[in-house]
Amino acid sequence: MSHWLALLDGMRDQKRMEMVATLKTKYKLGHGHANALVAYHRARPGPERAAPR
Repeated sequence: MSHWLALLDGMRDQKRMEMVATLKTKYKLGHGHANALVAYHRARPGPERAAPR
């Protein structure tokens, strides 16, 4: 899982469906798996999405 999340970290400037399309075409993932990975990645708190302290 960390492999896919690291790849998606490098695609943060892309729109959601662009990320899905990249996973589908470059890595031959099915639509459901690619979409689930992107959704999970985007829902995680990151440095720019971290909750204020």
